[in-house]
Amino acid sequence: MRKFLRKYKVWVLPLFTILLMLTWATSGTGMGGDPGKRVVATLEGRKIRASEMLKAEQEYRALRDYLPGIVTMRVGAESGTHWYLMALQAERAGLVGDKGDGQGWEDGLATEEARYEVMGNPQYRGIAEFLLNNPQMMTQFTQQTQQRMAMMRDRARGPLTPDEFGRALSRLRGVTRMIDAFQHAPRMSDVRMVGKVGDLSMRASFDALEIPADRVQGVAEPSDATLQAMFEQYKGVKPGAGEFGFGYEEPKRVKIEWMTLSNAAIAAAVTLDPVEVNKHWRQNRETFKGEFAAERANVEAALRTAKVDAALTEADRLIRARIRSATRNLDSAAGVKRLPDDWAARRPSMEELARMVVSDVTAVRMPQPAVQVKAATFTPIEDFRSAGELASAQFRVGTQTGGIVDFLGQTYELSKSNSLGLQAGVPFEQPLTDAAGNRFYVTVLEARLESPAESLASVRDRVASDARKAAAFDKLKGEAAALQVQAITDGLEGLAKAFGTGGGAATDLTIDRRVLMTGDQIDRAYPQYDTKEVREAIEAQVDILGHSTKASPENVAQRTVAVPLPARQSLAIFQVTGHEPLSQEGMRTLTLQAARNLTGRDLLEQLRGEKAVNPFAFQTLKEQYAFIDLDQPAGAAMPEPKPASPETPASGS
Repeated sequence: MRKFLRKYKVWVLPLFTILLMLTWATSGTGMGGDPGKRVVATLEGRKIRASEMLKAEQEYRALRDYLPGIVTMRVGAESGTHWYLMALQAERAGLVGDKGDGQGWEDGLATEEARYEVMGNPQYRGIAEFLLNNPQMMTQFTQQTQQRMAMMRDRARGPLTPDEFGRALSRLRGVTRMIDAFQHAPRMSDVRMVGKVGDLSMRASFDALEIPADRVQGVAEPSDATLQAMFEQYKGVKPGAGEFGFGYEEPKRVKIEWMTLSNAAIAAAVTLDPVEVNKHWRQNRETFKGEFAAERANVEAALRTAKVDAALTEADRLIRARIRSATRNLDSAAGVKRLPDDWAARRPSMEELARMVVSDVTAVRMPQPAVQVKAATFTPIEDFRSAGELASAQFRVGTQTGGIVDFLGQTYELSKSNSLGLQAGVPFEQPLTDAAGNRFYVTVLEARLESPAESLASVRDRVASDARKAAAFDKLKGEAAALQVQAITDGLEGLAKAFGTGGGAATDLTIDRRVLMTGDQIDRAYPQYDTKEVREAIEAQVDILGHSTKASPENVAQRTVAVPLPARQSLAIFQVTGHEPLSQEGMRTLTLQAARNLTGRDLLEQLRGEKAVNPFAFQTLKEQYAFIDLDQPAGAAMPEPKPASPETPASGS
């Protein structure tokens, strides 16, 4: 046997290797085992394999592409894992049929899908309810949805077989049954239903005068103690996010330097030889068909452009070479360079690169490039959007393009991504350009993420302004009753005149006329008034006025109310000008779907403040089934549960 092996080892060893590889391949284990058998999660202590989750992800994507409105708005599935848990719950409740149940459901899906697509389309914001209650319009939308579904069915199905896609539709139908059973289980009394419909169907109009706090006179300057207290309260709050919009958190910001290679300055420095100009004209008569005298300006422009391009190309090559020479020996990890302690002294500065461009570029006699340094203080990156020559600069790296703010936001220290290769302290090799052909070479010297303001001194002017505004707002609220009486006596016009251009204001106050409120919505053209406090105040005045009483000068006192607007630091005076309560005909024609929507909305209102507003939210289902994602790091933040979205807005028609 040994003699045989020695004699034929050239053939035996390769053959043995091939047989071994075939054995591994056919066994399905190979070197690392079957990846589909990998345990990726546990559910109630049971192991969940990768193949099972992959199938759930494929179902989720197929259904989302085929029925985006139903899956995202009605069902609210966020991911393949979320879909897996929702389908599991529906199956355990006995609400999922066989594949035929799903395939038979498709016939009526277009109508429902069309409704959700209208509700979710930003283009129809503000008119969605009108469209949903217009049969002619909805017929058109349904036909469009049917055509899209017919074209998308096979493409959306992806790797699923027709039978698998049918079973996925059956699960989706079971999930919608489960959600409907929850939302429609409660029953509302007839008295409560009439009240709810009345609240949502009432129409009223009003005139409004908004008095900003900065129109208030006689406000004392805030003390240092007041400023310090306000700073401590809001130093870590984003501007606009805190109470009254106060906030002094510092945004993403940088220290930066850049060098500008001006296209126009380089062109002005180009000197053309008359002989060369004439020669270029003679050699390119197909381009310059006229006589030399007529074409001379065009020939010179072409030669000048060519020389500018050559100079910019040469400068770019020299700059890249210098930067790469300085960074070549730096250690790096995942493309991020580790900068030594003395790097600030060794780094190629823009001043150095500018001198090199002037001395080493041979294509033209280069003018001195402009260098600007903004390193004394940090500058918010958003400030570069509208200020300075960099405002119009654009970058292009591979398929990524954008403006200067997008560029600076990709700095590794701000984004924790190295997709551009932009890192604080390292000159960026590629230039940004603008429409004039200018090139900008940039070094981000330092970068800071959002962080609380460091001291009162750094934001003192903003804090002082906010403190004065807060004091003025308090004074304005204290005078609300008196201002309401003044509006009754002098009218909104007289009140507006009293707060006119005084106090350094540039313009008079304006009165918003005939603002419409329908149910619990105020005209979208006036978002400043669309608050719960304003809506309740208008409803209360309508109740005081009486549903059968028309607006008149005699009842102006019953039609006038003052409401503070804390988010805007202002006081609004409203005068109801008309109202239309719910009619008996409107109540009689209330649709079943509208009644169900009201019941569902009422249910959600009752659940506010509970642990989970939506029992089918991702986090809720995870807790219910003790689902643990083994691929997610321990302690990682989980998505917050989302409230169940109400269905079609209630309507009386």
